[in-house]
Amino acid sequence: MRLKAKAPARAKALHFLPGFQPSGAQHWPTPHDLYSALLNKEFVLYYQPELELATHRIVGVEALIRWRHPQRGAVNPAQFIPLAEECGLILDIGRWGLGEACRQMRIWNSMDPSLNRLRVCVNLSAREFAKEDICDHIEELLRVHELDAMQLGVEVTETSLMTNLSTAVNVLSRLRQMGVALLMDDFGTGYSSLNYLEAFNFDVLKIDRSFVSRMAAGNNAQKIVRVIIELARVLNMEVIAEGIETMEQYKLLARLGCRYGQGFLLARPMPAEDVTRLLQLPGKILPESSFDRRTEGLREIA
Repeated sequence: MRLKAKAPARAKALHFLPGFQPSGAQHWPTPHDLYSALLNKEFVLYYQPELELATHRIVGVEALIRWRHPQRGAVNPAQFIPLAEECGLILDIGRWGLGEACRQMRIWNSMDPSLNRLRVCVNLSAREFAKEDICDHIEELLRVHELDAMQLGVEVTETSLMTNLSTAVNVLSRLRQMGVALLMDDFGTGYSSLNYLEAFNFDVLKIDRSFVSRMAAGNNAQKIVRVIIELARVLNMEVIAEGIETMEQYKLLARLGCRYGQGFLLARPMPAEDVTRLLQLPGKILPESSFDRRTEGLREIA
């Protein structure tokens, strides 16, 4: 997963889904561990910069959730996000993450007025889409933290849309009316993406890392990436390539006309204070010499 929501008050009781019996419940973590993590503030957001490929300028960040367990240390999101989805705690974790991302964006705004053009992107899960009051929550967060709606981007996958399509239509339509940016995540991996692009009028397509990782001069993956970039241009959408890990991928994407990208080569997910230091660079521009080429065998945890 990437980011999420508001922790419950200590007096609040969380009700797990009826009949929920997680497979392998004897293995850590359990729903109780997740609930304790919320109460004890063990979750933290990391932020991965999104760069304009031609200039290396930071144009946005994607918020990614991390769990710092006091005994076990960093917990891979793959270990707890599916459990959170299954037991329903993803709603509380998600609301905490949304609030934390907006709070941090307000801090960055106060540093430099020019940062009001920066966008923080969060991922909404299928369960969050099933709750139409998520729009009221987002609207309140924007008001409390004095953020322009365009400073918040909501990333959705086709799977999330298909889970509860009728509610998703209402949620995305209202977010669009509010001015929140809409991003189609993992584009190219679903079955009906073109239908959803027409129906929801997304602002940004994110090219799935599976295509980026397989790109080589002239191969089919590169041809697919070229088609996605051209499709976005025709539909007046921006494109962000995910999972850029090599200079070859970076240069190919730039030549294909992909304007924005993110990945381990450009910048890894990092704590807010590290992003703050990058945003203090002249022009918010990362020198190419800072790109991390030690990416072999590594993959971004999302």
